[in-house]
Amino acid sequence: GADLSPITAGAHAFMTIGDQHIRRVDARDLSPVVQAVSELRRRIDPARAVLVGLSGIGGSGKGYVGGRLSQELTAAGLRVALIRGDDWLAPPSVRFDHDRSPMHYYEHAMRLEELFHRLLGPLVRDRSIDVSIEGAHNQNIESMRTVRIAHEQVDVVVVEAVYIFKRGVRAGFSRERFDLRLWIDCTFETALDRALDRAQEDLPHDLARAEYEQVYFPAQRIHAQIDDPRSCAHLILVNDHRLSV
Repeated sequence: GADLSPITAGAHAFMTIGDQHIRRVDARDLSPVVQAVSELRRRIDPARAVLVGLSGIGGSGKGYVGGRLSQELTAAGLRVALIRGDDWLAPPSVRFDHDRSPMHYYEHAMRLEELFHRLLGPLVRDRSIDVSIEGAHNQNIESMRTVRIAHEQVDVVVVEAVYIFKRGVRAGFSRERFDLRLWIDCTFETALDRALDRAQEDLPHDLARAEYEQVYFPAQRIHAQIDDPRSCAHLILVNDHRLSV
């Protein structure tokens, strides 16, 4: 990743990783993120794409914020590839064990190594890609579907997904490979409300609530304890009416 310490936006400086004064911004105003990405695009080798990671708990608004960020970067004159993490879920037989253990889900939910090996590595390196992958259904369906991902001469790759800021290196995957790391701050209460409203899992509300409270959120709390993903962010985007900037 790039050292962001020289980047400024208005009177505020973006701090390096580990600095306790990492900047918090309101997710409704993505102009600081657009400025940061634009500056990185000017500084980074033009032969490769800028890699931006957008993460947070399930229901925090990654998909919504990622879509808006892609639109605003495009309006700023950048060619953007938006990669959705849901395609890289493992099938239910891999994600869940017999006991539906949160630790098992944390360890096996995402095909992160495949994501970096088959897509992000080549796309960032070459700025173009045309590949077909086996993508997961959003619902708890075992079969996979074919997804074609094709981009040409992109300036920025934005990846929105849970768990992409895990520690360590796995088959070429490392959170340090992101040039810009964005974390969405959101409470579990608000995230659950959103998750139930969108009904993405195609389950009755009581079953969906149980999945989030007994598997998804406990797995993400494990992620927080083991990886502390929030601490590696260059920018924290506040996307919850229960929180202040």
